[in-house]
This record gives sequence, C-alpha cells and structure tokens, in this order.
Amino acid sequence: MPLPNPFLPSTSEQRNYSIPSWVLSVILHISLLVTLLINIQNRPAGQDETPGHQVGIILKETPQQGEIHQGQASEQPEETTPPLPSPSKALLNQIPVDFDSQLPEPDIQILGPGLEQSLPQSSGAPARSRPFNPPAATRSGVPFFGIEDPAQKITYVVDRSSSMSDRRRLAEAKVELLSSLEALQEHQQFQIIFYNRDISILSVDQTGRMPFAVEVNKTLATRFVQGIEPRGSTDHHKALIQALQLGTEALFLLTDADAPRLQPSDLDDVTRHNNRRTRIHAIEFGVGPSLGSDNFLKQLARRNQGSYRYVNVSEFIR
Repeated sequence: MPLPNPFLPSTSEQRNYSIPSWVLSVILHISLLVTLLINIQNRPAGQDETPGHQVGIILKETPQQGEIHQGQASEQPEETTPPLPSPSKALLNQIPVDFDSQLPEPDIQILGPGLEQSLPQSSGAPARSRPFNPPAATRSGVPFFGIEDPAQKITYVVDRSSSMSDRRRLAEAKVELLSSLEALQEHQQFQIIFYNRDISILSVDQTGRMPFAVEVNKTLATRFVQGIEPRGSTDHHKALIQALQLGTEALFLLTDADAPRLQPSDLDDVTRHNNRRTRIHAIEFGVGPSLGSDNFLKQLARRNQGSYRYVNVSEFIR
C-alpha cells in the first residue's frame, strides 16, 4: 500500500478545488475568438485573403486619342484604339486635286525664236512691197521667181553688188529667197551664196556640208539673208565655180546682168566644171520689158540644162 505524499492535497481537498469542464471550454473559445479578432485588425489594408494572387494598381489617363495605361492589371484585357478606316479608291477618285498648284513654278528661260515668233529685223531686212506668201512645193519642185526644180540639193547664188540696191532689187530678192526656203522639206539640202567681187556663204556648222532644211537651219539662213547689204562690183564666174564645187543638183543664179558680163571663155569654163551634173537656172533683173536678146544668162542656162526668167524690176515699186 503506497504511502501518502505529504506535499499533495488529499483526495477530499482535490475534490473541493476542481473546476467544471464547461467553464474551461468557454474560456478556451473566448481566448481563441479574441486572438482571431486581434489578427484580423493587425492585417495590412488591401491584402487579398487568396494566397498566391497578384494585385496591382491601374492608373488611367485620358489623352486626345486612345488611352494610356500604366502598371499591372489583374487579369484584365488590354484596351486598344480601333484603327481609322482607310478611304476607298472610289472616294479618292472623287476628290479633286489641283496638281498644278502644288508644283513649283519652273525657272526656265527659252531662248531663240519659236515657230510662231517673228525674227528680229536687222538693218538689211527687206521692206516688202508685196505680201510674203510662201509657196508650197509642187511636183515640179521648189519655186524661185517662177522657176521650179525637184532637186534634193539646191543652191541659191544671188548678186549683192552695188547695182542691186537700185529699185529695191536686193530687197525683193531677199523676199523671194526666204519664200523659197520655206517651201523646202526637211529631207532637202540647200546653200546660199551672196557675191560681188567676194563670196559670202551660209555656214551653220563646221562640217562644210550643205545643211538640211530643218527649222533651226532655216532660222539661221533667214538671219544670214537679212544681214546682207549691197556693195562692190561683180564677179559672176568666181561665184559660179564656188557653187558648183558643192555638188548641188540645182543652182539658181540671180543677177541684174550688169557689167562685167560673162565672156564666152567664162561660159566654156563653167560648163566644163559642171560637166552636166548641175542644172543652172538664170534669173535676170532688168528695167522695163525684155528686149529678147540672147545674152550670157540665156546661154548659161541653155548649156547647163536650166531655165531662164526675166523679171521687170519696175514692177517692184508699184
């Protein structure tokens, strides 16, 4: 039998100090409830109870077009601005656009006479006593004072001696010459020689070949013709030999037949140099009706397969 422990209360005393179990249960539940309330009050504000869930702050600004978002959004779709609709091709075609007003003004200067511009008149320009009506080329060829020749290469040989200044002879010769040049086609070639004791020949380039009858060459020829003045004495033979060396098919010789005239030996020399390669046509300026004499111009044309024409210069001043 165990001995009683003097330090422990007796069985009767233990029964007097026992606490009921329901009291202990109430105290325990109250303690747990107080602890839970304290923990809830001490939690940071805004914290979600769901573990592992990210929470962010959305800052929203409203500009003129669209929206800009900063920060992290929690499982929210991104807002985007819908694209502007593009205009259809039919709408663009209906919109008038003035392209000329959008282009800069050209800073370009065009120099030289145009197709419809008049050429500058020089001191030697002919004063016309009759209208300038360029004749059209016919099947018989290009006309010059009523004589027509179908040649592809034509040379005009015009007397410019002092006697050609009388009764507007040289001025009328220039008018007819320019009219004949206008009738030339671009595939034709031409040359112009004015002569007294010396020779003045048209030069458009350094090749020395007969120029084609294109507009630019006609313009240069017109300026050359307008710059010629009558002066000096005459040398028909020298001018004819120079012209035949060009290899021309047709030659128009215009002169007032003033002295010195071609002698029979000169006619023989010209005919020999020509050797029937060039048709030589002669136009004579005379005063009054033709006397019908067989002068050196008629002989020159006859011996070189050409034609002769007499022109009464008295009609120029009417």
